[in-house]
Amino acid sequence: MKLFRIMFAVSAIFLLVTISYAAETINLVTYYPVPFGAYDRVKLVQRASNLASPCEVGTMYVDTGGQFQFCRNNGGVGTWTTITPNAGIWAQSSDDIYLTDTATNPNLFVGIGTTTPANRLDVEGSAAIGATYSGTTIGPANGLIVEGNVGLGTTTVVNKLDVEGAAAVGAGYSGTSAAPANGLLVQGNVGIGTTTVVNTLDIEGKAVIGAAYSGTSAASANGLLVEGNMGLGTITPMSKLDIEGGAAIGATYSGTTAAPANGLIVEGNVGVGTNSPARPLHVGGAIRLGTVVAPGTPAAGDIYSSGTSLYYYNGTTWKDMTASGGPWNTSGNDINNTNTGKVIVGNASPGDSLMLQVMNGKVSIGDTGDTGISGAGDGFLGIRTANPGHPLHIKGRSATYAVYIDTGGANGIYIKSGPTTGIRAYGSTNAGHFFGNVTVTGALSKGSGSFIQPHPTDPTKQIYYSFFEGRDNRVFFDGVSRLQKGKAVIEIPEDFRLVASKEKGQALNVILTPFGDAALYVQERSLDKIVVAAKENTDIEFGYFIIATRGGFEDSKPIQENTDFHPENAVDIKDFESRYIIEPTDKHYSRLSKELNKKILQANGILNFDGTVNRKLADKLGWTIRESTLVDKK
Repeated sequence: MKLFRIMFAVSAIFLLVTISYAAETINLVTYYPVPFGAYDRVKLVQRASNLASPCEVGTMYVDTGGQFQFCRNNGGVGTWTTITPNAGIWAQSSDDIYLTDTATNPNLFVGIGTTTPANRLDVEGSAAIGATYSGTTIGPANGLIVEGNVGLGTTTVVNKLDVEGAAAVGAGYSGTSAAPANGLLVQGNVGIGTTTVVNTLDIEGKAVIGAAYSGTSAASANGLLVEGNMGLGTITPMSKLDIEGGAAIGATYSGTTAAPANGLIVEGNVGVGTNSPARPLHVGGAIRLGTVVAPGTPAAGDIYSSGTSLYYYNGTTWKDMTASGGPWNTSGNDINNTNTGKVIVGNASPGDSLMLQVMNGKVSIGDTGDTGISGAGDGFLGIRTANPGHPLHIKGRSATYAVYIDTGGANGIYIKSGPTTGIRAYGSTNAGHFFGNVTVTGALSKGSGSFIQPHPTDPTKQIYYSFFEGRDNRVFFDGVSRLQKGKAVIEIPEDFRLVASKEKGQALNVILTPFGDAALYVQERSLDKIVVAAKENTDIEFGYFIIATRGGFEDSKPIQENTDFHPENAVDIKDFESRYIIEPTDKHYSRLSKELNKKILQANGILNFDGTVNRKLADKLGWTIRESTLVDKK
């Protein structure tokens, strides 16, 4: 064993001491006066066997495994302790340090600035994380600023802050107060994604808290998801969110604007009872105002309730919005005007804006003549007429419809007429025009019946066909008869004679179908009788179908001027184009009719191939195009 020479400062003597140890000799040499200086290293030789506790506090040696053992005071008893940077509850890997004793002690807590951590991480003081923040920016008192995303208790961080478990921050909270399950306690201000923290919580970005949320759910932009209760500025949150102090929400507000004491400022819309707020404050339900007195320093727009009345401040004085007296009185839910003159809303000149005039038993809104609504004392109401002659009297306007109803998917008009006529219509061209299906559950009486469709080659024409789809208006009857000795007489019904044309030259066609082997022919035909004969003397049965021109319709013309298939007869251009749009609810024949008419209108040039009106052709033909005004453009 080598000789170690060690200098000690003792007294003014020179000593030479020889110590016998494990058959080795160590010479300790001291000097007086004591020399001074420094040694760059001391070498301890590894022992062949380890020493047992107790030991003399302060002694040290290298054990059989090459570990450095130090005798420390453990409650007054010297105990050997292994000293190494890579053992105990902490371990080092490259530049990282981490906890290793989680298997035997799964509830290890970390305290920074405190010796009594009560949570996973307790920090007494302020903290900054991030290459840009650390070493350059001071966090708020007992607060935290983080440049990137933060994950506590989770390895899958998808938000600015993901915490799986509880957390407490602040000198008054850390080491003393346990946060609620999956909750957070913060004593001071918190800034995440921002270095300028002015509120209890300033977050620039989005955040998620809770075991079920962190690492799995992404919060909305500048939003927050919290699984448990959350307390800011308080250690006893009783609700999903308890804030003691001010709070700011929004990228523009956080870090720049201080909220009022124990108040809240929100950059976007706030919804109460609704998940789709459309205004800065959107309440999906009733609002209850507490009973207060008028604020001492009101501003325009202030509202308060005295308990019996609702007041509004117009910038000059408080107005009682429920007051009675003067020209207005209230009775229950009703309000009435006692003034015998005029009440005008908007411009004070009669006829402008909206004017409600009560005079001589008549009521008018707007101009009493050609632009407004008027009512007579006898219960008649007129629109665009000052002298209504019916319970509802509407005077139309040229180039528009007198009444336009958009049912919004509901039934349009229901009329219960009793024993009288429900609807009576008159028009110089068309008394009624329907675009769509018409269902009649009772009898349908008509002057004539027809179908119309566009002309395939001439955009100025349309095709008009009578029912039975012939080029003329026809009436018919049919039946079955039997020959007797080769002859049979078909009697003409009286009703057929009344409707069939009696003019000369009009066809009276007879179609015969023998139910056997016989050659039949018409021997005689008139509106009195039809005689059928056979070349053989036979008694077979046969069917007949008798067709005649309808009286009064002898001069019908299949090709007519186009009055139905151009935009002038529609409410506006969008109304016309929509007639040929196939809807999912269209019935089979309605769909076929739309498809056919659309193809023909595209062929003759009235519609473009994208279904819009051909404006060049309309201008060429002098058709008036009305832009969309009445039809909903959505």
